[in-house]
Amino acid sequence: MTSPEDSPRPLRLLFASAFVDGYNLIVIAPIILLIKEFGIPISPWLLALLPVSAILGNLVGGLLLGHLGDLFGRRRILIWDIAFFILIPIACALAPSLLLLVLLRFVLGIGIGGNYPLTSVLLSESSSRSVRGRRVALLGVAWTAGALTSYLLSAALYPLGSIAIPILLVAVVVPATVVIILRSRLSESETWRQQMAKLSLRERMDRASVARLVAPDVRRGTAYAAGFWFLFDVVQYGVSLFLPLLLVVFGHIQGSMALTLSAVLYAGELGGTLVGLRLVDSLGRRTLQLSGFAAMALGLLVAAILPLSSATLVLLLLLVVTTGVGVGPGIMEFVYPPELFPTPLRATGSGFALSMSRVGASVGVLVVPLLISPVFGSTRYLFALYGVVAVAAFLLTWAMAPETRGLPLPTG
Repeated sequence: MTSPEDSPRPLRLLFASAFVDGYNLIVIAPIILLIKEFGIPISPWLLALLPVSAILGNLVGGLLLGHLGDLFGRRRILIWDIAFFILIPIACALAPSLLLLVLLRFVLGIGIGGNYPLTSVLLSESSSRSVRGRRVALLGVAWTAGALTSYLLSAALYPLGSIAIPILLVAVVVPATVVIILRSRLSESETWRQQMAKLSLRERMDRASVARLVAPDVRRGTAYAAGFWFLFDVVQYGVSLFLPLLLVVFGHIQGSMALTLSAVLYAGELGGTLVGLRLVDSLGRRTLQLSGFAAMALGLLVAAILPLSSATLVLLLLLVVTTGVGVGPGIMEFVYPPELFPTPLRATGSGFALSMSRVGASVGVLVVPLLISPVFGSTRYLFALYGVVAVAAFLLTWAMAPETRGLPLPTG
């Protein structure tokens, strides 16, 4: 029998929300390829800002909306967050210039940044400990499915030429509308209600103070959540947001085929998330996290050492990386942070970890144009950098990651 706290209603809603997040963040990668393919003029600095603008918005949204979720409730902030997912994509599709598109995607990123911590926290608090891991891991499955959809749709629309770009930007409005309908039926977290709703705002502010993230009983969890996510996103977004372009530059694959093969790689990541989903409550969080980072490091370091003369070899190595992402950190970025912070600080801590990850993502994205440029370009430099970062994430996990499988959420 399903426990009352394992109701499918929040699971359906938050699954749909994560799908929209994955689509919105990753759709810019095929759009960048379309801009290059169809000769749309773009300056080098705009080319650098276009993939990173929404990520920088995530940084702001994670810190701000995560903290507000501890002060005013998870449901209330998720309801406020709704407008981002209809109005901003429409505005992006109608943007008359790439500069305005960059600015609008920054605003969209704020909303996505709030979605990350609040969805994972609310679902964690709405799940019994025996199935909490796989319920929350479904957010990673949904996010990857959204990212995969952006590639499949872009490959299908490629024959339309540049008109495909606004269609890709606005297509997410359909699933976002489903999110809005479902979100109106969402109930507040009973865990938050019992511990925080009866306190005054001043008392809530004291218990959810950002300064508490470095308190002795919390700082190890803060360091690990922010540390592994930072390192993971250096690799994840450095590869993801330039994936079609990397296939063009290193694999000598052109046009719609680069988009199709990018979808194949994301299908590998989706397969990895499904494996992780089945094992997260049996093998545990720590084992899967270590396995994922090990696979990422192996694929990237081999790619740095071997001469990549074959497109097939490039694809195989990247498939190892993306599958490792799915098995481990691709779902653990949702599962781990809510399990490391007490209730009054859970959304604030998860939002802070997300924000630090977006600093890492910005680093990973901004080094790609330099390392694939004609002056400095080298597969060895690019994959060696990411491989070393994956090794660092593995070592950090080995040294600091707790096993939270089957444990109650900290109350604080």
